[in-house]
Amino acid sequence: MINSIKFIIILFFLVFLTETNGQLIPQFTTDPNSSLKQVHFVNELVGYTIGFNNTLGKALYKTTNGGITWELLNKTGQYDAFFFLNADTFYIWNRVQDPYSKTTDGGVTWNDGPFINDLSEIYFKDKYTGWKIFHKFSANPDKTTDGGLTWFTSEMVGFNELLNNILFVDSLNGYGIGEPNLFFKTTDGGLTWQKSTLNFLYNNSIYFLTSQIGWIGGYNHIYKTTNGGATWTSYFLNTPQLVATLNKIQFINENDGFALLAGCFIRTKDSGVTWFVDDYNQYYSDFCFINSYKGWAVVANKIFYTENGGVPVELISFSGKQVGNLIALSFQTASELNNHGFEIQRKFADKDWLTIAFKKGSGTTAELHTYSFNDIHPPEGKIQYRLKQMDYNGTYKIYSTVSVDFIASGFHLNQNFPNPFNPSTSITCYIPKEGLVKLIVYNIIGEVAAVLENNYKAPGIYEYIFNADKLKSGIYICKLEAGTNSSLIKMVLMK
Repeated sequence: MINSIKFIIILFFLVFLTETNGQLIPQFTTDPNSSLKQVHFVNELVGYTIGFNNTLGKALYKTTNGGITWELLNKTGQYDAFFFLNADTFYIWNRVQDPYSKTTDGGVTWNDGPFINDLSEIYFKDKYTGWKIFHKFSANPDKTTDGGLTWFTSEMVGFNELLNNILFVDSLNGYGIGEPNLFFKTTDGGLTWQKSTLNFLYNNSIYFLTSQIGWIGGYNHIYKTTNGGATWTSYFLNTPQLVATLNKIQFINENDGFALLAGCFIRTKDSGVTWFVDDYNQYYSDFCFINSYKGWAVVANKIFYTENGGVPVELISFSGKQVGNLIALSFQTASELNNHGFEIQRKFADKDWLTIAFKKGSGTTAELHTYSFNDIHPPEGKIQYRLKQMDYNGTYKIYSTVSVDFIASGFHLNQNFPNPFNPSTSITCYIPKEGLVKLIVYNIIGEVAAVLENNYKAPGIYEYIFNADKLKSGIYICKLEAGTNSSLIKMVLMK
């Protein structure tokens, strides 16, 4: 029986930004002295995480129920990487010190290898054939064909060259990247390798989905091939707050992919053309997804979990434009999970954000949905709008803003806001030329309830606050007169 410490996981929600709740939620917290480096799930139930802990002397955990509970395995050592052949057979190692080790029974027993300096990666294409990669220039990888019993040097790199990664998509087709800007390819199971030079630098990550379709992560770019690496298409990462090199890539299919950029978790739904950032203030060490929605990520001494790909609502567009004397807003979602709806918020000048409307969401859906809203009483000048997406459980995410420069045109009386109201409401109007302006509120039988304006006014937009604290509930009519122009709006007082 493995000597283990079992942790009962309590789910709670983490506030990432001042006004943002992300959808990667904490699932597991280890000893405060732990520093988790990698996480890997072989299926929906069985997963592992590994890292350092100078106090306990070990930090290798295993779950068999999808992360609900975890066991601390009895494997002493400071390890920061692993490679899995299956749920039971995998290798662990330290990229600086300690020997690598292998288990074939899910971590119950271990077979330690010799101490190796500068070991960077271990990769096996099957249970017999594998490579040990070193993070040292001019160092060729070691290769085994007997499951690691014996190793020999595999000639792949030359003087002042460095191999970073190797991966296989089947028994014959494998790929690798190295420095400076090297690309390796084999079609015979690794017996021979073709080496070519890429026209882009800083290539730390590679992922191939098939023998033809793959990606390489570069400096603020990702590169895609659809012909096995013969040619590459470059896509700029649309993440303006992050300028760095992609240090991990994983694609579930040709469209759905995930990556780490400067420690931030990002995802794409269009093969890498556009990317969404989960949170700019969270710096993950590693992640692992088993499908387009379910995955885990590591940060410090915690493991985070998501069932929606890390993004509650995938917003693919948000725009606003002036149409007459109103602002027309429109936005689209590609997918939604537990989406209660959107608060539409507005900011003008130095005022705080104001919620001006709510649009009901579509719950959980993978279909495209389009939403629209007309702001019928915008103030004149530069206006900002944003969306606050809210889940049924109260968590929320605030999306980027759009700006509209609004210039009123022609005589106009805007609908009051809010409406219905209690006890006060805002009324705005636009006066195109100087003259006598009257703004009067009447009750339903035509009696004057309030005179808000009866003076000469210069051209411009004016705002009036109508306080009905001493009036009865009911319908009121607001009439604006300026020169030969007049306009009416209906207002509802509900106490």
